[in-house]
Amino acid sequence: MSMKWDGVADMNGEVGVVGSKSRNLQKAERGQALIEMALFAPLLIVLLLGIIEIGRYAELAIVVSDSARTGAVYGAQNLATAANGAGIQNAAQNDANLGTNLVVTSFSELLPAASPAFPPCTATSDTGNPVPYVIVRTSYTATSLFSSKQYTFQGCAQMQVAQ
Repeated sequence: MSMKWDGVADMNGEVGVVGSKSRNLQKAERGQALIEMALFAPLLIVLLLGIIEIGRYAELAIVVSDSARTGAVYGAQNLATAANGAGIQNAAQNDANLGTNLVVTSFSELLPAASPAFPPCTATSDTGNPVPYVIVRTSYTATSLFSSKQYTFQGCAQMQVAQ
């Protein structure tokens, strides 16, 4: 009597025939894995989409903040560029590359005597003679990728004007 060899050995090291019971067990395990994947795949996809959304918001916050700083750097070059609101706005817009939805507001004033209508970003420690500063504020409103909720990101930068 010859036996078919399926590569399965018993405890004594003898090769034998794989029974139908172990084949059914393998099919059941494959079915179980399929059901587990069907249950957890939507959860993993939602988790991945949430990570993408948070990453997008983090990037937008950084870009909006950096564009305010770029506008302030442009305006702080000298007194002429500090008075050039269009140049400050163009510098911030070009740095952000977010289109016309980025709102840029710039203001040049002598600090620490700040106007209440346009307060500085941070407190100044100069208590002596007021010095010229340029203040740039940026704002960008983004809509969520997965809902209609809107979030507004703001940036603010102030720099002393070089003289």
